[in-house]
Amino acid sequence: MNNQVKDNTKSFDHYRRMIGLIGGPLLAILVFLTPISGINMAAHKLLAIMVFVSCWWITEPIPIPVTSLIGPTLAVVTGVVNVNDAFSSFANPMIFLFIGGFIMAAAMMKHGLDKRFAYWLLSRRWVGSNPKRILIVIGIAACLCSGWISNTATAAMMLPICVGLLELIKEMFAATNMIGPLAITTAMTAGINPIPVAVAIALASSLGFVLPVSTPPNAIFYSSGKIPITKMIKTGIFIDIIGILCITIPLVMFFVTWILGI
Repeated sequence: MNNQVKDNTKSFDHYRRMIGLIGGPLLAILVFLTPISGINMAAHKLLAIMVFVSCWWITEPIPIPVTSLIGPTLAVVTGVVNVNDAFSSFANPMIFLFIGGFIMAAAMMKHGLDKRFAYWLLSRRWVGSNPKRILIVIGIAACLCSGWISNTATAAMMLPICVGLLELIKEMFAATNMIGPLAITTAMTAGINPIPVAVAIALASSLGFVLPVSTPPNAIFYSSGKIPITKMIKTGIFIDIIGILCITIPLVMFFVTWILGI
């Protein structure tokens, strides 16, 4: 059964890519040759390029990053814009800011700094072995980390740690015959339903407002030059504290009760 599904998926992907490979250029030519009143020649060319690129994005005959470069390249080749205007956005300082944030997050995961930070919090005496306090600390750690690196990278780092902790909590409860409703709500492959945990971690990771790299709206607002970085950090820390008290802790408490029944 699984092999048949894999074969069908491969066959579908093959036909999807072949249709897009041929259909994308044909649709672009068709759009370009179709008379459209109210737009000039440059806009008509750009519309054909958008149709071509959109078709290849959907069908993926080539990798998506390569397709992303085809759009501005064709715009230059067809004379829609000059090369400086077409590729200026690729050198926007905010792009390099996010690249730096992702590199920093990758380095943290590579050297285990994210786990060290999470385990340091979990080793505090006030955390103990209480499942609610453990997951609340994980949520707070996600919130704090997302203030300094990308919220997407934070969620990617914290989710495996949280699911691993749930496994340990499950084993701890099973050893003491306290499994309760957990057996009902964790009927997935690993014995843990990761969806509620993923939602809780994702929302906790979205509370980072300290630095421009935390989330794209932060970077866009900071690039306007309307707020200095020191004020952004102070305001972001204040918002993080409010978010932890009003969102992270109640949310994690709710999901812990849902998953663990405690």
